[in-house]
Amino acid sequence: MLIEIMLILVGAATVSMFLQERYEAKKRRKDREKIIEARTHLLDQGRWFPVRYCSQIRFSQAWRFSFSDSDGILLIINSRATYFYLKSGEILEFAFNLHESKIEWIGMKLYTNGGFNWLMIQNSSIRYYFTAETCSILKGTMEKTHKIYDELLLAARSKETGESF
Repeated sequence: MLIEIMLILVGAATVSMFLQERYEAKKRRKDREKIIEARTHLLDQGRWFPVRYCSQIRFSQAWRFSFSDSDGILLIINSRATYFYLKSGEILEFAFNLHESKIEWIGMKLYTNGGFNWLMIQNSSIRYYFTAETCSILKGTMEKTHKIYDELLLAARSKETGESF
């Protein structure tokens, strides 16, 4: 009887986590669609990627409920990268001059960062961590995040300044 109750509880928890992740993935997709719709004129000028962002503080925590602070779009134009995200219905952004930033491949940190592969952009003393959005599965995070990393490195070597946007 005790084993049956435990199996029911484990099953209910699994279903609950699955439903929560589906809800979160749907919300992330809708947020990205709002950003794309509102910033199409900018996104058409460069390469953009759906990403998850993690702050330096959250990234260094050993335990947390969520592995990212926000989800959005990373746009790369010439030697400039801009991260667009939605907060309280408003599109916010922060930008990086890639000529003045350090770009580093972090890779997978299974126990601290949920098995996602990460890259880091350091602007002055602040570190910003990004991973490719792969919906609710981890498959493909290494390839997709590494593609973003390669694009950032290429843009950092660009002679173009990206001052136009």
